[in-house]
Amino acid sequence: MWIRPSERGDSVEALMGEASWYDDKFGIYVEVWGPETFTAPKNWRTRAKQFHFDSLPDVNVVVPHPHDVVFAKLARLDPKDTVHIEQILDQMKLSMEDFETLKSELEGSSAEPIHSNLAWLRSRLD
Repeated sequence: MWIRPSERGDSVEALMGEASWYDDKFGIYVEVWGPETFTAPKNWRTRAKQFHFDSLPDVNVVVPHPHDVVFAKLARLDPKDTVHIEQILDQMKLSMEDFETLKSELEGSSAEPIHSNLAWLRSRLD
């Protein structure tokens, strides 16, 4: 998750980060990162869900589509990322057609690590 303004991220991690009450209760936690760490296909925002809360008018929650998260995780692809990707794909299958569409949306040198891991992802779709 990224937070704007970024200085509020420490508060979110304190409330919902690793080893927090949230982690203890739900078995998941929030990590706050900068927007530069989310290298998703270029049209990811058109597929994202947005949430607004009347009681919190300054809060805007944007949740990327799970397949965009899969592609963003290809940039790092460490063992916990592969587990998360496989969990996403178990819940929401990625067709070869959608794979090709998302792949075509990758651009620029920031997407280079993703390109090198596309074969791994493709092997999970067959």
